[in-house]
Amino acid sequence: MISIFKFYPELKNFIPYEKDFKTQNFKKTFSCTRTLSFSDKNNKDDYKRFIALILKNIGVNYFPVLRISDGELLLLCGVQNESRRANFFKRLIENSKNIVRKLTRQYDFILYTHIFGSFDHTTGQSETYKFNKKKYASDTIKNIKKKFIKEIREISKAGILSIHLSYSSKYSLVEKFWLSFFKILSSNSISLNEQNCFPFYFVYMLLSDKKAFGKIIFNKKILCVSSASGSKQKNIIKSIDNFNPKKVDWLKIPTSNTFFSEIKTDKLPYDKYDIVLLAAGTGKTNIIMQLKKFNCPVIDCGFYFEILNNNELKYHRVGCVSDDEY
Repeated sequence: MISIFKFYPELKNFIPYEKDFKTQNFKKTFSCTRTLSFSDKNNKDDYKRFIALILKNIGVNYFPVLRISDGELLLLCGVQNESRRANFFKRLIENSKNIVRKLTRQYDFILYTHIFGSFDHTTGQSETYKFNKKKYASDTIKNIKKKFIKEIREISKAGILSIHLSYSSKYSLVEKFWLSFFKILSSNSISLNEQNCFPFYFVYMLLSDKKAFGKIIFNKKILCVSSASGSKQKNIIKSIDNFNPKKVDWLKIPTSNTFFSEIKTDKLPYDKYDIVLLAAGTGKTNIIMQLKKFNCPVIDCGFYFEILNNNELKYHRVGCVSDDEY
């Protein structure tokens, strides 16, 4: 596989290494995958260190783990031209569409859907953002971006950014954002290193790794934060109960506008938990910041709550199926 640095040599100014995405229990999924990294160690060693950092902080310290993929990258960077690894005609078509989007202000519309829409994971493929077509001023978007960047900066100082920096022989959905993303981080004094930046798929691998996930939540007080209710909420709790936690409590949040939501924790039975599992859409950084009070790891699980509700959906998302279930 040709190195991504050949197509984006400027990336080396921001992130020094690329390597095979080697794993112990997910070889079938990631056999032909590479990743950018701040670590010169083996990817297996990075995964062990990722788990160790979470274990170290359980029930002791606020330690957020934020996943960053296409939705978050789109919000930060805006619509980008097609990957340089795409063929000439593909790039020509997509880049021409971008010109039209810019002229017709569709850029703002796309961002509105991520900020003001209701997230819906029911497709099992990728998040679908429902939107009522209400218009918002462009300065509102700018203010939200500033807020988002500020929250990312705080999370990077306290915990981990799990960023989608992997790729295979076929160009990925996210790689076209990388250069712009790193420039934004640099211009906003957000410093990444081998201690606070890990692969996006490590979160899904951890949640799918029965031994590792079981070790994290066994006999622990768990708080789930999500908009799920009814039978879906019960199914998620039941799946977590299979790992014998001490207690599983639920904090319900809205299905939309999580960028602006203020959570209320006064009715929870505890004022301290060992770990928080979160699913809150693109506005999750706002929720994560408010969960600091519990002084424990806050893991951004996202779509994995759908798998806890319906185990068959794991076959629809990369990184959620271990080799023995492949």
